[in-house]
Amino acid sequence: KTKSLTPRRMIVSQDDNPYFKLFSQFCLLKQLFPDFPTSMLSILLLREDGQAKIVAKSLMKRGWKTDNKALIEKLTEQSSELLTCGYYWGELNDSYLEQLTKNPIGSFFTALDERNNFIVCYVDDEGGIIEECESPILIEAQKQLYQLKNPLQRPGSLPLIKLAPALDG
Repeated sequence: KTKSLTPRRMIVSQDDNPYFKLFSQFCLLKQLFPDFPTSMLSILLLREDGQAKIVAKSLMKRGWKTDNKALIEKLTEQSSELLTCGYYWGELNDSYLEQLTKNPIGSFFTALDERNNFIVCYVDDEGGIIEECESPILIEAQKQLYQLKNPLQRPGSLPLIKLAPALDG
């Protein structure tokens, strides 16, 4: 049984939204290397955990040229929490919820709903619950509030592009 609640929600600016941050880094890379295939660019960014500056430097070492070197300074060297958080499963699908409800109370994962909002999906004594959250990484207070004790690791078979579907093409 899955129920939807309407939780209080903090407004998160686009600058703080990890999904928007990763997508904006992807857009900067596309500007820097307009002739490089977009699908390959997204794969490189995902494989480098969102570290766009590493992708740019790697492409330049391999002979790809850019006309706007000033943009490189806007690229990040930090990993994206979308890609490094093991209990973030990306785009939600029904099979994830079926899998969730087979786990004990306190089990959880975070995901992205159809409106690109972050959600936490968890099991309590009533069944499966979905709540909106600000980030794919939950703070300790959220875990305590919902009594979340068992983060479910993302399946290894999940394609990286499912973690950030906006980068798909």
